[in-house]
Amino acid sequence: STTSDMKSFTRHSVAVIALCVLIGQVSAGDVVTDFWKCLNGNYSDINEVNDDISSQPTHDLVVANFIPVTTPALPGPGIYAVETLNGQVLRMKLWSLSAGSKNVVNAKVYTIKTTSISGDFNPGDFLAALKPDDLSSDHDCVANFMQLSSGTFTGGGLGCDDNAVGTNSVYAGIIECDRFEINIPNSAPEATASSPYVLVRQGGSYPLPNIPTA
Repeated sequence: STTSDMKSFTRHSVAVIALCVLIGQVSAGDVVTDFWKCLNGNYSDINEVNDDISSQPTHDLVVANFIPVTTPALPGPGIYAVETLNGQVLRMKLWSLSAGSKNVVNAKVYTIKTTSISGDFNPGDFLAALKPDDLSSDHDCVANFMQLSSGTFTGGGLGCDDNAVGTNSVYAGIIECDRFEINIPNSAPEATASSPYVLVRQGGSYPLPNIPTA
């Protein structure tokens, strides 16, 4: 259930914070920019899918694309996040990033109301035209990630508006930039028997957009 998933996520977050206290803080820097650079690119679990054995639980084919963006719809750095499940778009979100305390990146997760995509869809033009009124969210749609001394990020958040199940599933895992490992909650639309999923970046990362200075 969502409640049990949230309790699990809370326990995971407490453990992460305790671990970070033990290993020490990351040197001072721009944690948001580090996160922007790290979770960046087109990721897939195709390696796991190819290694699946038919007699054992198999993985869904998950492709997750994270593009660093700026848009008039957000006050600062953002990530355009699109996840497909077995070739069908499952989520199309816009993350608004901000720095928290103790090397934490906070992401407010917005649903994009205008989701019509044609064959000549251009993400850059689409995002440039977005306005705050084109986004929807609620106070629970957040994600939090803590940067460890190795540069790895750990944490997670809600799937938000999982139409397939009508609940907000809680995801948590470790982001190592060129790959990330994520635990799939029981209430999620992705197949859970093979959790965690390991998604590896396919190709390079996207350039960071320029952020105007005040």
